[in-house]
Amino acid sequence: MKKFKEFLGEAFFKVRIPDVAPTFVEADSASQVKQNMRKILKPDVVKELEIERVTPAKMKQMYRDMAKEKEVE
Repeated sequence: MKKFKEFLGEAFFKVRIPDVAPTFVEADSASQVKQNMRKILKPDVVKELEIERVTPAKMKQMYRDMAKEKEVE
């Protein structure tokens, strides 16, 4: 029997960085995303990160809205 994480695979996470458009990252968990961001960003910016799990459909819809220049939350 497969474990839950093996069945689920990787998920998409929406990362909100202050003064930057939302970014989507594929990872196993939110903690893994935060760990990777710590390597890239300055410590004061990492404290302000907002990480939210999103479905692939919602991610695609947000990209379409950005292309149409609609306001994205």
